Amino acid sequence: MTASRNAAPRRPRRYGADLREHKFFPPVARRGAIVRRALLDRVTGLGVPHIVILQAPLGSGKSTLLQQIMEAGRAKRWTMGWLALDENDNDPRRFEAYFISLIAQMVAEAGVVAIGQSARTTDNMLDWVLDQIARIDGPIGICIDDFQWIHEPAILHFFRDLLDALPGRCRVYIGSRNLPDVGVSVLQVAEEALVLRMEDLRFSSAEAAVFLADAADTIDAETEAFIQSRTEGWPAGLQLFKLALARDEIPHALDEMRDCTPLELVRYLSENTLALQPPDVQTFLLKTSQLRRLNGALCEEVTGFARADAVLQQLERDGLFVEALDGSPGWYRYHGLFARFLSERLARADAECVIDVHRRAAHWYVRHGVPEEAMFHAVEAREHALAITTLDDWASRLVESAELVTVAYWFDRLPLQQVLGCRSLAVKIAWALVFLRRGGPTHPLLSYLADTRDGHDADVVLAMAMLFKNDLRDARRLADVPALHQPASGLFEAFELGAAANLLAFSAMAAWDEEQAHHLLVLANSHNDHAQAAFSHGYTLALRCILQVVGAQPRLAVDAPHATRGTRRDAGSPYVNRGMSAAALAASRIWACYEADRLDTVERLAAQFEEDIALAAVPEFIALSMVSIARVHVARGRMIQARDVLDTLERLSFQNRWPVVREMIAWERLYLAGRNGETTRIDALLSQVANDAAPPDPGWIQVTEMLSGPLLGRIRLALLQHRLDRASALLKSALGIVPVRPLLSVKLQVLHALVQHRQGHTRLALRTLQGAQDAARAGGCMRALLDEGGELVALLEPATGPGAAPHAPASVQKAAWSSLLSQREHEILRLLCSGVSNREISEKLFLSENTVKFHLKNLYLKLDVRNRAQAILKAQSDAQ
Repeated sequence: MTASRNAAPRRPRRYGADLREHKFFPPVARRGAIVRRALLDRVTGLGVPHIVILQAPLGSGKSTLLQQIMEAGRAKRWTMGWLALDENDNDPRRFEAYFISLIAQMVAEAGVVAIGQSARTTDNMLDWVLDQIARIDGPIGICIDDFQWIHEPAILHFFRDLLDALPGRCRVYIGSRNLPDVGVSVLQVAEEALVLRMEDLRFSSAEAAVFLADAADTIDAETEAFIQSRTEGWPAGLQLFKLALARDEIPHALDEMRDCTPLELVRYLSENTLALQPPDVQTFLLKTSQLRRLNGALCEEVTGFARADAVLQQLERDGLFVEALDGSPGWYRYHGLFARFLSERLARADAECVIDVHRRAAHWYVRHGVPEEAMFHAVEAREHALAITTLDDWASRLVESAELVTVAYWFDRLPLQQVLGCRSLAVKIAWALVFLRRGGPTHPLLSYLADTRDGHDADVVLAMAMLFKNDLRDARRLADVPALHQPASGLFEAFELGAAANLLAFSAMAAWDEEQAHHLLVLANSHNDHAQAAFSHGYTLALRCILQVVGAQPRLAVDAPHATRGTRRDAGSPYVNRGMSAAALAASRIWACYEADRLDTVERLAAQFEEDIALAAVPEFIALSMVSIARVHVARGRMIQARDVLDTLERLSFQNRWPVVREMIAWERLYLAGRNGETTRIDALLSQVANDAAPPDPGWIQVTEMLSGPLLGRIRLALLQHRLDRASALLKSALGIVPVRPLLSVKLQVLHALVQHRQGHTRLALRTLQGAQDAARAGGCMRALLDEGGELVALLEPATGPGAAPHAPASVQKAAWSSLLSQREHEILRLLCSGVSNREISEKLFLSENTVKFHLKNLYLKLDVRNRAQAILKAQSDAQ
């Protein structure tokens, strides 16, 4: 492909996506446009809700009003930003790239010094956006046009959270043909949103009169009144009348239009507007109406006009529904209403001409390196061979940057058999389908790749399909491709090899070869760096987090990890976790924070990511995070919410056929019933678990077993049933597992102490518990101690109290319960001892009273006390 000055102007490939410059600029103000002063005062004045939505049909003047809002904001010295959306922005990764670029541009225009790469990372895109907005002084305005194209749930969810979190000095103006699904009704009830509909956007009689004043030498009052009544102040209708009035016979035909419907009126006026033009210009308009954007060279290609640039300039000067794209010199677009009329008219008159225009445009865009537009026109022209070769080249970049929805979108518009004829494209599409959970074993494309394996070209993506179906053991066999330990020959191969190394590192954790897992994660980073693939790098970070937790070091994994040293990023780009890799990283951190007893952090991450975690794709990641979230609900007395989370996980595992996760859920329900003392429920749940299955394979223990599953579950069940001999036998078998998984070992030692205690071996139990406690405190595995209930907490004080073994240092004795408390619980205990009430605690710590009560309940459990007075007494006596 060759670069050209005529190619659609784009920003450099930033934040993983090709960005079109014109989308960041409002349309150029039309000559003779009426400034909507009353509306501007209504939406930019003091006391106006900070979210304004212009919801009206095509041709209602939404874009023009948004453009005037931009100008009004700048006149008030606000920091303003503009983003126009289109149908391609439903890909979450693509949308995020645009939105991040918009905010970064606003920060730069505000004169704020850019944050360097050494700055702290953020948990997700919303945090980053809010951080950047906080750095801009004064009022801020963000205009978003054509929001009606957005229907992707993840993007709508982001906007709901954003609009809810924005400070009042930041105003958002949205133009859309429909009412966006972003929680508008809730915002309206809270008086934080104003919705202007079609009737609000209509021209007043005075505005219409001014607008029509230069359309003809004289317009009598009757004609003016008729036009106003027929258009009801509709801006596009007035513009069509204005253009048509230049034709002599139109004023005499007004009587014929008195009974027209609005649609008939538009067609009538559009026909007359078209008829005003010379025949060659009519042909030009009809043919170029098939183009989503226009410039001189492209229009010459599809029409044969040698003076296309001059025609476009004249059309724009005449106000013939052609507007220049600011930020993209020489480029234009038609107003959607007029383009629709012209396009439909040409399709009725000459369908073959429509195909020819699209074919010519497709080839032009291919030559000029614009695959997005080339794909659109190639598909419309049914030039499937061209579309497939274009997508094959483009899909490499799309998959690497996680623009998977875009890949699947174009795949759905191509004939399957022709896609299968291009194996390299089929492999890339398979990556998109697998990560979007559309690529099950029975999918024709996946089946074809599996049945026609030749070499290793499809092995890694087929391995991923197995992993996402909860079959890690078989997946590792396919992922171990010969090229893994060699530098990749290209970017896409490097991306695939990075993913393969990630998968093999995960399987090494199940086999617990810690050194091999670490080596594979380093190898994955090397391939990710070559591919410049933030997508697969996010999974590498998530796996590094899981490795630390399984190694009984969750404290190391609780903070948002930074990119590993040597990983390349675009200069000046913010580090923002995005999309599926963000969900995977959040899932692993939720588990780490739970094991470290950072329950507040778990709840914060869950609030940000819970709806997205299902996108994490790897079933084990999803299960670990959702079971951790359920456990937090239990710890804070919210059993109904805990069961709701497990119900959601069970529904996902049923729909996706995840057998290992379904088994984990059954054991988790049994564990929670035991913790809650629900004996009837325990009996009912016993039928759902395999309690007499063979002992686990020491060489393969799923990571999910470290949290919940049959290995720990059978021991807990034996304790519930007071079958101490069985519990001892199960523990003996489990403690003999080699290699030893550190986190699992800590949890088994805790259970061993409980069994010994119940058997009457108190000193032995205290010694065992002391060892488990030391290991737990060393790496921060505090939930290993707390998850076994009040009986274990009661053991903790004797384990380090006055009667403990003489070698226990005094500092350890004093910190027996203190080390179990989270930072928030220490703060609450300190305030409690100072005599403040729950309400005062909530005010000082900015918590709700209910949250304070939940913290107190957990605090009493850890202190082994029943009320406030006992907690204060225990804290004060230990301090002495």
